[in-house]
Amino acid sequence: MNVDKIHPSFLEKIKLRPTISKEIEEKIGKSTLDQLILSRESKIKTIISFKNDSDRKKFIQNHKNLEIISTFKIIPSLLMEIDPKTIFDLSEDELIECIEENQRLYQSMNKVSELLNIKRFKNSLLPFTGKNVSIALLDSGIGKNFESLDYSSIDQINFTNEETSDENFHATLLTHILKNKSSEFGEGFIGLCPDIKIIDFKIFNNAGVAYFSDFLKAFDHILENDIKFDILLICSSTLNPSSNGNDILSKSCDILFNKLNIIIIASAGNFGPESNTIGSPGASKSVITVGAISKEGKITYFSGKDLIDMNNYKPEVYFPSSKITVPVKGIDTYEISGTSISATLCAGIIALIKEAKPRISRTEILALFNKSKTFMSKQNSVNDIGFIDIVQIFKLLGLYEEKPVPYSILVKKAIYLSVGFIIISLILFYLIRFLDFILI
Repeated sequence: MNVDKIHPSFLEKIKLRPTISKEIEEKIGKSTLDQLILSRESKIKTIISFKNDSDRKKFIQNHKNLEIISTFKIIPSLLMEIDPKTIFDLSEDELIECIEENQRLYQSMNKVSELLNIKRFKNSLLPFTGKNVSIALLDSGIGKNFESLDYSSIDQINFTNEETSDENFHATLLTHILKNKSSEFGEGFIGLCPDIKIIDFKIFNNAGVAYFSDFLKAFDHILENDIKFDILLICSSTLNPSSNGNDILSKSCDILFNKLNIIIIASAGNFGPESNTIGSPGASKSVITVGAISKEGKITYFSGKDLIDMNNYKPEVYFPSSKITVPVKGIDTYEISGTSISATLCAGIIALIKEAKPRISRTEILALFNKSKTFMSKQNSVNDIGFIDIVQIFKLLGLYEEKPVPYSILVKKAIYLSVGFIIISLILFYLIRFLDFILI
C-alpha cells in the first residue's frame, strides 16, 4: 500500500484497526473497539482527488463497482463511502493523487466598539459604510424576517435540502454584526458596514452540520455561475489540524483566491490555544486566518494557532471575540464568544477598506493591520497582541478627517474661555493689590 497518498490525519484514524487480530478484537470487545477506532467493516465518507479530470474519468471506468456520491470540479475529485480495506487498496492506484476524509467543519462561536475605535470612525467625516462591496458568507443561512436587516441587499443560495432558515442562529448573528440597521439598543450597535451586499450560502443544515463536500459544491457553483464578490467569509473549522494546508478544502481556497482575485477570511477555530490547532480552511496560505483576543488584549483560551511553515504563522491577525454583545431588534441582545466573531469583525473592516481602496491586496491589508495596532499598556509584553485601530488604518491610507466642530459649539467654547480669562484676570488683579497692601 502507498500510505503517502492518504492524508496524515485520515491515516491516523484508519491505520490501527487492520493491524488488530480477531483474537484481540474478541478479548477487548467489538463494541468497545468501535468507539476507539474504525472497524474493518466501517464505511466512511472519503474524498479522492486526481491530477486532472482525465485521470478521474479513467478511475471511474476502472472501478464501476464503487458507488460515487458526488463529483467536484474545482479540484478533480469525488466523494465515496468506503471501508478502510478499500481505502488502502485504492492507495495503490496510480491515477489517484490524494485520499482524505470528508471532514466535518464546526462553527466557531462559543464592548468591542471602543477597543477597535469604531465609534470615533463613525463620527468622522469618512462616508464609508461598505457600499459597492460584497461578502459571500458560507454558513448556516441567514434567518428570515428580521426587522434590523435589509434583505434587499442579501442574496440567498441554499445548498441543503432544508428550508432556508437559521435554527442555530449562527449566520444571523454574524450578519447583525455587519449589517444591523436598527438603533433600538443605541447608535453604538449599528452594523460595522451596514450597506454591504451579502451573498448568503446556506452550507450547514439546521442541526449545524456541514462537511468538506458541502463547501466544494458551493465553490463549484461559484465558478460555474461566475458569481462575483469581494470577500469570502468562512466562520468554521475542522476539528483535526490541517497538515500545513494540504487538505482539499484549503487547496480549493487557494484556487478561488488566485482565480477570482478575492480576499478570503477564515476563523482560527475554537480548539486552541495550544499549537497545531488550526484546522481547515484556516491553514490555507491564501486565507487571512483570524484569531480571538480578550478585552485585555490577550489571546483567548479557545483561539487556535499553528506554525504552518517557517514563513506562515497562523493566525495572521487577531480581533476581539470574548463576550461580544450582538443586538437583534425586537428580540434581545446576545453575549457571544468565538473566532467566528473575530473573523466577521475582520471581514467588516476589510469591506470598509475595500470601499475606499477596491484594488487593495491581501498583502497590503495585512501590512495595514500590523501598522495600525494599539496596545493596552505602553510597555507591551510578548503576550500582548494589540488591537487593530480602524481610525489609524484610514489615517495610514490618508483618508481620515475628524468632523469639524459646529459653529454654535465654537461660540460657546469662546464665551467660556473669555469668561474664564476675565475671572482669572480679576483674581490676579486683586491678588496683586492685596500683596501691595501687605508690603506697605
